[in-house]
Amino acid sequence: ATFHLPGSVAPPLVLIGPGTGVAPFIGFLSHRAALERERKMSGEDTCTGMWRGGYEFSGTCDIPCEGNMIDEFLQLVVPGNVHLYFGCRSEHDWIFRDVMEMRLQDGTLSVLETALSRIGPEKTYVTHRLKSRGEELADLILNQNAYVYICGDGCHMAKDVTRTIAEVLHEHGKLTPQEAEKLLDCMKQRRRFVLDIWS
Repeated sequence: ATFHLPGSVAPPLVLIGPGTGVAPFIGFLSHRAALERERKMSGEDTCTGMWRGGYEFSGTCDIPCEGNMIDEFLQLVVPGNVHLYFGCRSEHDWIFRDVMEMRLQDGTLSVLETALSRIGPEKTYVTHRLKSRGEELADLILNQNAYVYICGDGCHMAKDVTRTIAEVLHEHGKLTPQEAEKLLDCMKQRRRFVLDIWS
């Protein structure tokens, strides 16, 4: 019930979903793309004014109109960046690759970080990608009020990712380990740090 997008498009999103955990985020991205299409079309068919209950009226406008402030409002609310961290064993296991690349191309997705753990001499996981963008991640959470979503394996991945984010906040956000942990707990209570995990 809590695993859904925030009410506003303004906050940045950090989506972390290795393997099949990425599936809900594909839905999130489709939803954001649809909202952006609506936002861009808002000026074309926006209806403003007061309804007269079907009564005809002459060309002289005798009723007040609030004007078209909708477009102005929508332009003020700029959608926040969306960062997706995805991991799998190899390119063969890379599900939804075409959708991810399409969303990156159309601008719905700002950053796509992939970790293919069985490619190369050393294993690479999403935690490594999070650390490599640590400064940016800390800024998103501490200064831009980003929402963080984690979906997937609850035995190891979710714990490792949570620990890595705490380490990033300590290293780049200048928080003590206790402060970082407390911040993540507070974010969980405010539904800015949301997990959908299974074991």
